[in-house]
Amino acid sequence: MPKKIQDTGAPTGNSALQMEFANKNIDQIVKFYGDGKLKDCSKCAEEFRVFLKHETAHRLAEHARYCLDNKFEDSGLVLQDVVNEIGRRLGFTVKNGRFKGKAGEPGYDGLWHDSDGNLIIIEVKTTDAYRINLDTIFGYESKISAADKGNPKAVYGLIVVGRKDTGDLEAQVRGSRHAWTTRLISIDALIKLMFVAEGAASPSLVSQARQILIPLEFTRVDQIIDLVLTAQDDKEFSNNVEAEEQDIDSDPPKLTAVGLGLTHFKPEVSTKTNMALLEEKRVHIANVFFQNHNAAPPTRVKKRPLFVGFGEKLRACIAVSKRYDNVNQPYWYALHTDSVAHIEKISCGFFVLGCMDLDNAFYITCKLLKENLDSLNITDDGHRKYWHIVLRFDSEGQLCWFIPKSKQLLNLTNFSFKL
Repeated sequence: MPKKIQDTGAPTGNSALQMEFANKNIDQIVKFYGDGKLKDCSKCAEEFRVFLKHETAHRLAEHARYCLDNKFEDSGLVLQDVVNEIGRRLGFTVKNGRFKGKAGEPGYDGLWHDSDGNLIIIEVKTTDAYRINLDTIFGYESKISAADKGNPKAVYGLIVVGRKDTGDLEAQVRGSRHAWTTRLISIDALIKLMFVAEGAASPSLVSQARQILIPLEFTRVDQIIDLVLTAQDDKEFSNNVEAEEQDIDSDPPKLTAVGLGLTHFKPEVSTKTNMALLEEKRVHIANVFFQNHNAAPPTRVKKRPLFVGFGEKLRACIAVSKRYDNVNQPYWYALHTDSVAHIEKISCGFFVLGCMDLDNAFYITCKLLKENLDSLNITDDGHRKYWHIVLRFDSEGQLCWFIPKSKQLLNLTNFSFKL
């Protein structure tokens, strides 16, 4: 039997157990827990759900599709738990439902609460071959305990089905009195929505993606257009950042600056991609910075350069720059509005600057950063907004933060740390 996974509350996908199960299908994995039978309130169900919390989005997608493509015992129950985990990845607060009906208790497959106060009752079906009694689904509402139901602004139904060809089921929903409170989505579409949320650079995109699952009247299509444009801007943002990060010298020139003890940073494995080198540097800087503040290794916010730690009491945005040939702008960074929003949520927030060819990194406090924002050059095209952060050397070879509109050079010697 594998060791029980400790539920840390955050999916990592990096545990030894996840690696151990990498080549096993979901039917085989379930059998490793408890007695291998998914039952309500069982050890197998408890441990299996914790396992799913630590799986990557790609593995969740594989598990869902395996349930649809292969007949095995309890495949529908496994799919139910996988769907509920996808709901968590979309930012819903999720309560798993029962596997088997029980007299006097609601038989919903899941309850999803969103940040706007809506409650969605989930029904998972591997096929649309059987008719669904929508009155039964919405009848669960009266049986849901006050603690589980809360005080919802509105209650909706979401039917998650395994097939894309759901014409009969759609007709059934349209012809019922619950047509305006019920939505239907295929597993594949739900998986795509999960990947949108996972790769989103903007929190607003995740919020708008969740709203797609809320029944709305679409005579006016403004909300759909907003989602499409937000997704386009989010993709453009990610591409621009990736383009900036990929433009890294694999062997930058050695520095001659004095006073900071700077040395040439040379990767041990020269065959790595530029993006891999940048990620290696960023993660190393994050670990050292948080360790210097007596904090455990930080948690990353999705795949972005934002990190949190110390029980959410320490936040940092870790930016990394290559060495540019421009003498007046040897190091350049883009400070995005989302990064500012991330670090200003608490009093202990920092913008941390790494340089690919240096073994020192630098930090700027959120307070100092905001005091100088109005004096920085800015790019704002109506869709994206970011400030330009430039580091340059002064006449004595000290690395400084250049404030263009005030023509100041803020010496960073006292804001540096060794890597």
